[in-house]
Amino acid sequence: ISLEKYLIKEERGLWEQGIVKEIMLTSYSNIKTIKNAFKAMGMAKPQDPNDIISRHFHHRHLLVHRNGQMKDGRILMVNAEMIDSLLVDIEGFANQIMRIIGIEGCNRFSTSETI
Repeated sequence: ISLEKYLIKEERGLWEQGIVKEIMLTSYSNIKTIKNAFKAMGMAKPQDPNDIISRHFHHRHLLVHRNGQMKDGRILMVNAEMIDSLLVDIEGFANQIMRIIGIEGCNRFSTSETI
């Protein structure tokens, strides 16, 4: 998005609308998109060691768009262990993002709690 046309004081509302529109139209179910957004804002990019979050995004894609079916015809089997792993990994990733933007992290999904 080009911000130059939104920088005039009288058009500040246009600028805000442009930002909101861009955010709403962008799909953040891809780790590369998330990293590019942070890079564009001049912030540190979140890390995804061993492509853990990317794997969760891939599983989401399979479930949402392919009814859980992989390209080789096998079906992605979801179990409690996979869900627990997802919650812990996403919490860690969300906390990392919150540290980058200067917000204190959360511990919403403790493994000792029943959800």
